[in-house]
Amino acid sequence: MATRKTVGTGRARGSKRPKSKAGGKLALFGGSKAVAGGVGPWPAVDAAAIRAVTEALRNESLSPLIEGLPKQFEQQFARYHGRKYALMVNSGTAALHLALVGCDIRPGDEVITTPYTWGATTGCILHHNAIPVFADIDPETLCLDPTKIEERITSRTRAILPAHIFGMPADMAAIMKIARKHGLAVVEDASQAAGARYRGKLVGALGHVGAFSLQASKNLTAGEGGILITNEFATYERALLFGAHPVRMNAEVRKADLRAYIDSLGFTYRPHPLGAAIARAQLPHLAAWTRDKNRNFTRLFRKIKGIAEPHGADFFRRHPKCLHGYHMVSFKIVHPDLEQVPPPLVVEALRREGMSVGGYVGTPIPLRPRFRDLLFYGRGCPWTCRHTHRLPDYTPGSWPVAEALCRRGEIILFGNHYKPDPTLMGQYAIAFQKLADNAERLLERAEKSATRRR
Repeated sequence: MATRKTVGTGRARGSKRPKSKAGGKLALFGGSKAVAGGVGPWPAVDAAAIRAVTEALRNESLSPLIEGLPKQFEQQFARYHGRKYALMVNSGTAALHLALVGCDIRPGDEVITTPYTWGATTGCILHHNAIPVFADIDPETLCLDPTKIEERITSRTRAILPAHIFGMPADMAAIMKIARKHGLAVVEDASQAAGARYRGKLVGALGHVGAFSLQASKNLTAGEGGILITNEFATYERALLFGAHPVRMNAEVRKADLRAYIDSLGFTYRPHPLGAAIARAQLPHLAAWTRDKNRNFTRLFRKIKGIAEPHGADFFRRHPKCLHGYHMVSFKIVHPDLEQVPPPLVVEALRREGMSVGGYVGTPIPLRPRFRDLLFYGRGCPWTCRHTHRLPDYTPGSWPVAEALCRRGEIILFGNHYKPDPTLMGQYAIAFQKLADNAERLLERAEKSATRRR
């Protein structure tokens, strides 16, 4: 990984820095906390959402099989993304699973994905008895690194599954170029990235299939739920056959050899119509929410320039038509003194200031016990099933960027900052300035802790 020039004064340790008026003693060391308020409640349940749910309770079926609110939301969501087809389901995991089904992924097929993500990105591959193969992440975006994909491709590879982690768009142009070269499907995990854009286009509408979570913390929510989108009817048709009710299958599946399999043996992935009502009421606000989140964090990072910046900052400078979804914010410390402070101590200090920060992934997916013990369904499946031709390498050291990030520690800000809030951003900025003003003391504390551990 290339050495990156840091931003800051470059002063030697031990020299004096003038104290900022906005800084002062950290709450960790007995000072007053910087953040007095906090992020507003999420999901945003306004009068329109309440009215939509009330009307649904009075007038709609609570278990629609074909038409009704889920179908209406599907059509609305597909149009919003410029796609022809959408299928709403009961979770983002279900959407990812059916996206792989739609791409005709079969037992023993290999799917290349990221080791740095929420478990469902990989779980959906295992749910379908396919084999996850992990490529490392880009140290700038924390998304799947396109330059690491081709070395993982084998004769068994059938798809690439990038995740737009934290709402950060993956480099989809490079990923799609590799996919076209090798004849692979691309399934976008846009669970955390509704509203984000890559080169001006909404994420989830860049690959063959896009899958979104509508869980309560996400950028667009149904409380619980998920949805997939695609431009390919054959993909949509296969997904229906695996996760919809037979009545809907019978109404929409056209291909004769697929119609023979219409039955009730599939997964019960149907969504609740009240969730669809909430999501429909929220969708008109998504663009404004995304815009205001970006304005909030542009304001924050302007104030803390030289102290911290978001992962992906350089990427956005090179790709001005990209837009972060800001489901969460992953901070990168660039202050020359603070860079030496262990991230867990930075997290502790920011928490004491009143910020909702912590870690997220913790341990890269392929280094978790399920992969060490090859235990998912039990008895080694799907890795040792007769359809699997090889066991991928899941040994430590295979994903140096993801492993180093998790080993050193993540600094992730939680909460949906969808309302313009200059005051809160200013308070966050003061918290970071206090980190810079107390860098030496933080480093001394870290060194003492390390000495005690030894």
